[in-house]
Amino acid sequence: MCLLPQALEIARQIQDEYSRAQPWKAWATRLTQLSFWQDMLHGLSHLRRPELLPTVSEMNAFIVYLGGEDALREMTKAMREVCEQWR
Repeated sequence: MCLLPQALEIARQIQDEYSRAQPWKAWATRLTQLSFWQDMLHGLSHLRRPELLPTVSEMNAFIVYLGGEDALREMTKAMREVCEQWR
């Protein structure tokens, strides 16, 4: 069960702007920590191929935002190399 959509909706409903900013601040701080990304990628690594590939594909715009086109190219190259091993 994914609680993130519920958490986002609850944060949006907070009337006081300062109070509404607090969960966003906490999430922004967490998102900038390398350990968050390591944990997320490790978690995703346990998905089966039919689940993993669409999930990673949905992250393309975010990957480009964080690392540029080169990051997306390198990720695609690495995924192709791994896919060759699955054959």
